[in-house]
Amino acid sequence: MLETLWTFVEQDEGRLRLIALILTLVAGSGGLMYWVDRWRNRIRLYVRLLEINDTFFSFEVENVGRQPTSLAHQVGLIGYRRDGSGKAHRVKESYSVTVEDRSLSPSAPKRFSAFRSQSDYSMSAEELAVDLPRYCISCTRGRQKTIYGFTHSHRHSIESRGADRRGTIPHLSAVEYWRKVVQYRFGSGKE
Repeated sequence: MLETLWTFVEQDEGRLRLIALILTLVAGSGGLMYWVDRWRNRIRLYVRLLEINDTFFSFEVENVGRQPTSLAHQVGLIGYRRDGSGKAHRVKESYSVTVEDRSLSPSAPKRFSAFRSQSDYSMSAEELAVDLPRYCISCTRGRQKTIYGFTHSHRHSIESRGADRRGTIPHLSAVEYWRKVVQYRFGSGKE
């Protein structure tokens, strides 16, 4: 059987080069298992929103990877707000995590609160309201985690339903979120 395989390979030099290329890709740079291990043990965050208010929100973060990391000092919020003429504008806001110890050990959930900047406290609740919020939570190493939230107008129905049995505030999937953004920006403004 090996002789048959060898004659098959020897017949065409292109096949030999192809096999050499495949072996280089699979076995080179530490081998295929090295890259599988790197992929499976990358730094990933699991985030649950616990409470949302006009001036702060609290959340729980768990590092699901094998390497320790830490939470970035700033948490971003991107959403939409309508002006007086009814046109939707994208709004970026920054929240500060005030806890000194923002380290995230592997497989250990930790609670944080992020507060709006002091200059925004003079604004009314209507002015602070953001529709279709995206909470962008970053760590010092690894990818950022984005939570797609409900609109401010849906907040009363969320609060009446309350959190699920794990204490998590329900949120949208990415596809639902972007569908609602298109509907909000280019539709009638109602979801």
